[in-house]
Amino acid sequence: MRPILLLILIFAAVLLIQTVGRDTSALDTRLATMEARLERLSRQIEQLEKGNPPSAPSTTAPAPEREAQPAVASNTGDAVAWRLGARVDGEPLRVAARSLDRARDRVELLLEIKTPLDDATAWPRQQGQPAPVSVVVQDSSGSVIAEMPMTLLRGSSQEPGSYLHLGAQLPEQVGARASLIAIR
Repeated sequence: MRPILLLILIFAAVLLIQTVGRDTSALDTRLATMEARLERLSRQIEQLEKGNPPSAPSTTAPAPEREAQPAVASNTGDAVAWRLGARVDGEPLRVAARSLDRARDRVELLLEIKTPLDDATAWPRQQGQPAPVSVVVQDSSGSVIAEMPMTLLRGSSQEPGSYLHLGAQLPEQVGARASLIAIR
């Protein structure tokens, strides 16, 4: 009886080792895929910083400029112009990514902190609190159809090199009518 039990335990151990070995190769494959994706995204960011548009559409816009510029705003290919205020135009903050989800009526910004914030106490440290940045949405006639503060979604650190993820939930159907989004 003991030899049979010993053989069963050895067999189970071999199966377990093989299973773990398979998982490791799956993790290695997934890691390699993620590294390739990161490399591709890095190249796209470099192209955007140089002013060359990427070959595939993106929900983020090129590096911020003072004047409005078209950017892909939804999966349908609708364009929206963005105007960035001095608060998020370079230093101490730089817009790393921005998006308008027309279907969910949602605007989001990813801000990179480049230098220490002068008004650090004005910035929230907890998610859901209002940030000292507001979004103004205009329709094609130039009329303001929404204006509201953005709230902190992620990122409580205010150290240079950190990121702050801000969002604003627009009133219903405002995203579909948006033609220009100004960030102040």
